[in-house]
Amino acid sequence: MQRDLITAFNPGQFGYTGILGYHSDYIYSFFIQDKNPQALQKWIAALQKKFTNTFELNNGMHIKTGINTGSVKLSKEFQDSYEVLSKAKSSLSQTARSDKNEAI
Repeated sequence: MQRDLITAFNPGQFGYTGILGYHSDYIYSFFIQDKNPQALQKWIAALQKKFTNTFELNNGMHIKTGINTGSVKLSKEFQDSYEVLSKAKSSLSQTARSDKNEAI
């Protein structure tokens, strides 16, 4: 199931340059590089649309899923990757509690 989800989340299939990584159970880290400042919001909207109804796995099963995203914009203010990941986790936690997808 996780392999199917990673394939479904891949930014490349929506036309964005980026990577997706596995962080922990059903939590994935992603990096999107795009000159369009709306790229992140458009990718999130495409994901939400894709998962509005049940999602079909490669084995034919259909599952109901929910999508929450938390994000940070990379900048020179971050000292290292640990700080970026900590800020992204905080953002995800906030969006999960509020049920809104917002970038910080």
